[in-house]
Amino acid sequence: MILDKNFFFSQHALNIFRICPIRFQKRYIEGLYWKDGFENRSIETGRNFHILADRYFSDVSLNMEFFEEYGELNDWMDALKDYVPKKARGQYYPEYQLKIQIDDIKLQAKYDLLHIDGSGKLIIYDWKTQQSPIGYRDLASSIQTRVYRYVLAMGGHRLKGESVDPEDIIMKYWQPAIADRTVELSYSIRERESDGRFLKDMIEKIKGFDYNGYDKTKSKRYCSRCEFNYFCNTDRVKYGHLFEQEEIELDDWADIDEIPI
Repeated sequence: MILDKNFFFSQHALNIFRICPIRFQKRYIEGLYWKDGFENRSIETGRNFHILADRYFSDVSLNMEFFEEYGELNDWMDALKDYVPKKARGQYYPEYQLKIQIDDIKLQAKYDLLHIDGSGKLIIYDWKTQQSPIGYRDLASSIQTRVYRYVLAMGGHRLKGESVDPEDIIMKYWQPAIADRTVELSYSIRERESDGRFLKDMIEKIKGFDYNGYDKTKSKRYCSRCEFNYFCNTDRVKYGHLFEQEEIELDDWADIDEIPI
């Protein structure tokens, strides 16, 4: 079994492989992926905030009165407008997807917001709608951070019109529920080269991995979060827990440990 030749690796796909190669196999090689109809308030609120943020930076009417959770979203949008006022100089690219290919390595990232400011800095904004603060260390070492900065460093010339100096890239994680706190991460040539090697090695490992010979017990601790739990263990998954983890927050999984493979 092999990946489709047009498949681009996202940070979510890479994280799924890290926690369970069999889940990666089922979803991305066999194409067995579905979503349950479960929905809860935190998921819906997070999704709607991303929709409203996209509208705000796209100069589209918010029409917030149509959202059931109007009060909380109104507070979050007021905080966003204070945090990233559109009057700042530069160009804004909300919900922007960027793909790169280097040799046979294909990567993609979808950014909540890219801002090229008046000085030529490229700022990545990522909205995290969890209520509890996310740690700096978790975000700094996450696959999402590595993929997002690297893809922009290697493909950002399409936006900027010239090659991108990694030191001009800044990534900012921001939680509207904790509006006075930002996790800001700079970038460097050394980090870009390190990320390139890391991502290349990981993708090559995925492409050459022996899925049939994998010991599933190594991923046992994650089975209760997996939509394929029934395939492996004949256990029904609790979809509410599953989709609460991965539905809106760009499927980060930054807080999990890498399993030995």
